[in-house]
Amino acid sequence: MSFHKYVYFSHMKFTRLFPVPKIASIIILLIGVQLVNAQDISDFELINKAYAAQNPNESLNLLRQVAGVDALADTVRNKYYLASGIAHGQLGNGDSSIYFLNKCVDAAVASNDDYSLMRAYNSIGVLTRIQGDHERSLDAFQHAEKIALENEGELRFEEAKSDIIGNIGGIFYQLKDYFSSWRYAKKSLDNSFQTGDTASIGNGYLMLAIVTEALDSIKESITYNERALAFLEVADDINSLAYVENNLGDLYKSKRDYNEALIHYLKATNYAAKLGDAETQAHTKLSAGDCYLQMGQLAKAKDYAEDGLRIAKDGQYPIHSKNAHNLLFNIARKKGNYKSALEEKLLATSINDSLNAAEARERLAEVEAKYESEKKQQQIELLTTQNELAAISLEKKSREQLAVIIGAFVLLVIGVAITYFIIYQARLKEKLLTEEMDNLRLRITSMIEQTPEAPEIDLEELNSRLVTPLTDREFEVFQLAISQHSNSEIADKVFLSVNTVKFHLKKVYEKLGVANRKEALHFAVKS
Repeated sequence: MSFHKYVYFSHMKFTRLFPVPKIASIIILLIGVQLVNAQDISDFELINKAYAAQNPNESLNLLRQVAGVDALADTVRNKYYLASGIAHGQLGNGDSSIYFLNKCVDAAVASNDDYSLMRAYNSIGVLTRIQGDHERSLDAFQHAEKIALENEGELRFEEAKSDIIGNIGGIFYQLKDYFSSWRYAKKSLDNSFQTGDTASIGNGYLMLAIVTEALDSIKESITYNERALAFLEVADDINSLAYVENNLGDLYKSKRDYNEALIHYLKATNYAAKLGDAETQAHTKLSAGDCYLQMGQLAKAKDYAEDGLRIAKDGQYPIHSKNAHNLLFNIARKKGNYKSALEEKLLATSINDSLNAAEARERLAEVEAKYESEKKQQQIELLTTQNELAAISLEKKSREQLAVIIGAFVLLVIGVAITYFIIYQARLKEKLLTEEMDNLRLRITSMIEQTPEAPEIDLEELNSRLVTPLTDREFEVFQLAISQHSNSEIADKVFLSVNTVKFHLKKVYEKLGVANRKEALHFAVKS
């Protein structure tokens, strides 16, 4: 599970918005009973349950049962829009999420509902940050923070402020400014302690754990994760608990404490199952399988790899399917079953080629769409020009008509020339893209055929040959690099940024006395 997904889920918690009103008189009570019918009460309860639900599918199912949204009270209707936007965001439905969140903003402004407005801006900030629009995300968070400060002293706004400050820290995290991210995470945690909000305290510790991991402070990250667990278990925040357990599994795995890593991976799997999060289940199953492989328990490793592959196929998660086949390849190779190993490697390569081809098709589709759009625009402009020329030709004398015809012909020639040029450019881009894909396939084939297989290496033996020994993290990155993993794949496996992976590889090359990945592999083979 990525940090982006954690930040989106971790800000979710149910805050009671509607305190029981004081009864001014028995007359007002009787009038209220007459005005509020059973359906209104049912809708109110459905929306509250939907807002509190941690499973987004459950939330949307409850919201679909609400009848007559327009007839609801302002704050209840705002809460309906907010719950809808958040649930769609959790499911990755970005367009639907932003639609409902914008509806909440407009309705909250019209009804002077500051709390719903603040929550809507905060959720928009999280969603746009996930989409990579950091500028829009920061703007939304600043709007939310301003509203929280204007209502300073009110508990629910103070509790929300912790989330908002933490989310601003999340932007710095994505921008790789880890020190600024740590500062905001600490500020968010301090605010959470002041309000006494257990869930926010847990999420604050979790954010500190994520940032310290990025700073390679593994021991400190484990400590923060364990503190986060203590508070999140009390808050029963299953989304965040799934992330923390998975994160602890990765951290202990990086320390080669596979038994401890397995404990956390299996807990993360159970939490993901409760949430119905198949992608996280596939990821944690494969991580647990890799632990069993490292421990030499090949039968269990294969069981978990096949289980993870089944979940990935059912959920249509090709990246996890590729990782499952790679894990099965390593298991088969460890068993000495090279025929099965070759089959698994071919399946992994096939999926990888499909992913690359899909990306190429998307790029080609963008070019074609742009071409079609420009072509239609040219046709519209040409038709407009022709209509104007036709109108003028009716009003002018014969001598002027000749000039109009000549002008129309010139415009037509220009239009045809522009259209031809656009078509030529599109075809040229398509040709270049095809050549680029062919060259890439040739390079991949050449690398598979020519690059020697990465040997099994012992860190202590390797370091005995070096003047400056490799760290555990550098050795982990080095092993993945010589095993033909790209920088982005390494970053996904060890939960680091691509830039951090490049930094570690640079240090490894310096210590080995080599210039690139290929030379590093040959160094390992010779060693």
